[in-house]
Amino acid sequence: MNEKDWKHLSALRETAVERLYDRIFENLKAAVQANEKTGREKVFDAKEAIDAGLKEVRYTFDSLPHSRSNANIILLAMVNAELVTEQEMAGFSEGVQQHISSIFNDPL
Repeated sequence: MNEKDWKHLSALRETAVERLYDRIFENLKAAVQANEKTGREKVFDAKEAIDAGLKEVRYTFDSLPHSRSNANIILLAMVNAELVTEQEMAGFSEGVQQHISSIFNDPL
């Protein structure tokens, strides 16, 4: 990944982290605000929402060091988690966009 793409990824990472935590919080609110459930069910559902969310944080952002050598894998994880918009993706070079697109369009 070239320097410009690396800088774009590094800046985008912080935005993506916040998006993921916002998603976790929305899932937590939905679990707690489920009127048809008992207090016990809400607590257990809230815990499940937090646990699942933190697992996704670890998988997406903590499984590899944030380094240039891991950049493509990091970007793949962010795209797979639906944390990157089309506009943000357009900020990468054509080569990076094609590489990411080819992986999602031609799974193993």
